[in-house]
Amino acid sequence: QDLHIAWIHLAPGGVIGRHEASSEQLLLITSGEAEVSGDDGQRKRLSPGQAALFSLGELHETRSAQGMDAVVIEGDGLAAALR
Repeated sequence: QDLHIAWIHLAPGGVIGRHEASSEQLLLITSGEAEVSGDDGQRKRLSPGQAALFSLGELHETRSAQGMDAVVIEGDGLAAALR
């Protein structure tokens, strides 16, 4: 199983627009604050140390009013590996 790990930065007011997850994705906030939404469209605020897990095919969006840094881990079977 392949895992991909990336670091992302959003400047204040930044948005990663709504898109489909090509694999299971974990978004872990390392600094700043993010607001994420998944398939249900409900927004959830995340602070450093908090994470969101998106399922394969799930439509999701990330935005940040104040800016943020995060680690993104992607891969099939990720949710099972985290249990």
